[in-house]
Order: sequence, then C-alpha cells, then structure tokens
Amino acid sequence: MIQSEEQQRGISPRPVPRTPVQNFPSVFDWRDIYGFIRTLTEEPSYTPKGAFEQFVMVTTGGSSRAYLYDTNSRTWKSTVIA
Repeated sequence: MIQSEEQQRGISPRPVPRTPVQNFPSVFDWRDIYGFIRTLTEEPSYTPKGAFEQFVMVTTGGSSRAYLYDTNSRTWKSTVIA
C-alpha cells in the first residue's frame, strides 16, 4: 500500500472539509419539453433522417410516452412518462 509522506512520518492527515449537501428544487419538468421536441398523437412509424428526429413524445388521452429510435435494431423504443 502506498502511503503519503504524512502517514510515513506518523502525522495524521488534515481532515478534508465537507460541504453539506444542498437540496435544490427540481428545475426540470418533463412537460416543459413540449414545443422543443416533436409531439405526436400516435406511435411513430417513420425512419428518422436526423438525430433530432430520433426522439419524440406521444400523447394519447391522459398518458404520455417518450419514444427513442434505436439505430442498431432500427426500431422505436418507448417508456411511459405519465
């Protein structure tokens, strides 16, 4: 085990001051992305031509899903948002 010079001389190292963890309010609300990301009313069936087209939101009724185009399998993957 490698020891610091202070440990080799038997001097205890100075404690590192710890700052308290601050709880910040969430500054991101997923609903704020409407208008920035393409929003559809049905599952996407097209093949995206650019990176920006690979992420879409789908709203149907009271639920929302986020869709991400997987370029390896060439399929859309989704997850429920709300």
